[in-house]
Amino acid sequence: DFARKVKSFLTEKGIETGGIGIVSKNPEKSKHLETATMHLMGFSVDFVNLRTESYTENSRIPNMDIGSPIEDAYRRDLTINTLFYNINDDSIEDFTGKGLSDLIEGVIRTPLSAMETLLDDPLRVLRSIRFSSRFGFKMSDELIDACRHPQVHKALSHKVSLERIGTEIDLMMHAKNPVLAFRLIDQLELGPIVFSTNESKRLSPEEVKCLLPKSIDCMERAFDIFQEASATEKYFADEMSHDDESAIQQKRILLYSAFLLPFVGAEEVQLSSRRKSRSVEKVDEVTKSVLVYKLKLRLKDAVRAHLLHWTAESFLVQAERIGAKGRAEIGLILRKSGEINWKLGIVLAMVLSPSEDGRKRLTDLVGYIEKEDLIGVWNLKPFLNGKDLMEVFGKLKRGPNCRKILDFEMEAMLNHPNKGKQEIEELLRAKYK
Repeated sequence: DFARKVKSFLTEKGIETGGIGIVSKNPEKSKHLETATMHLMGFSVDFVNLRTESYTENSRIPNMDIGSPIEDAYRRDLTINTLFYNINDDSIEDFTGKGLSDLIEGVIRTPLSAMETLLDDPLRVLRSIRFSSRFGFKMSDELIDACRHPQVHKALSHKVSLERIGTEIDLMMHAKNPVLAFRLIDQLELGPIVFSTNESKRLSPEEVKCLLPKSIDCMERAFDIFQEASATEKYFADEMSHDDESAIQQKRILLYSAFLLPFVGAEEVQLSSRRKSRSVEKVDEVTKSVLVYKLKLRLKDAVRAHLLHWTAESFLVQAERIGAKGRAEIGLILRKSGEINWKLGIVLAMVLSPSEDGRKRLTDLVGYIEKEDLIGVWNLKPFLNGKDLMEVFGKLKRGPNCRKILDFEMEAMLNHPNKGKQEIEELLRAKYK
């Protein structure tokens, strides 16, 4: 009703508005009361009731009722989220008496007792971490102690769904510096709850606790190299060097991949051509277990993280023997990884080989890729497609043999970039009489 009156008033004043939408109550998505929404002056404006909440012991979904401004302020998770703007007298109203000062001093604090607030809704543990890392604010001592409390850990495990935990972690990954958030998760001893995958027995709480500091170190190295390369390296294209949605998404998947390195054993990569390489076709179970089963991310995120692991390890091997086997081997890696992933693969390889010599070898590899004009090789089409090959070789049919010849053709084109279609066809005839 209030939204309709606002719309009517604005229409009388000649101010254009959008239609009124209704957002239905959906407690599982943290929508506890029906709300109205309307587009106004380029903004999406929500109309909600002031409310009060009460919780049961076994659920983080509250019982809601209409409340006063003071009750609405004290039901919130953090004091910096309790501030109201009074449109009548153009003032900020701070009903807890702490919101403004905490905002000015950079403090993350709960309006009520931290233990009470977190036990009512344990997801607030992760929200506190996210806000702290997002703004660079310090969590209060009381809040830190409550976040570490075994009772709160148990409540987080039992009252909050994996989907909601995964959403909070992913929001942290979208922030400017996710490393700070993950450091707090470790310091507050939350790692085993958030990342262990006991159900599939892929990653025990003990393993997470042991490897988490190393994982975060890998994340931090990847973050620093990404920022540096975005600003200084020519091979990082424009879409990687701006703080837009594309760059944020690339950084997100890179940091997930770097975080997983110790868990998938990639830090033990031996720079030897004789080692058994990781399969690029099948996503390893730890990556899938953490990202898909535990954090409830999309399968394609796990597939891409696995591809980056494979790309990084492949580049490490190639960096040891640049040019030893011709340009085809590196070209095939670039074709498999693609336009964006090869750049992230270089960053991830630098994480795995952080020494000055290691980074120099990888920088030289990038120089070789540029010198050999391999940038864009992922768009290279074979001179002769499957249909052409069946005409050339008569009895050849689609299947493994045709794929084998196509693979050889691409390798020949990469090794002999100056040869034309006829010359490549002659090579194929000579190889497969």
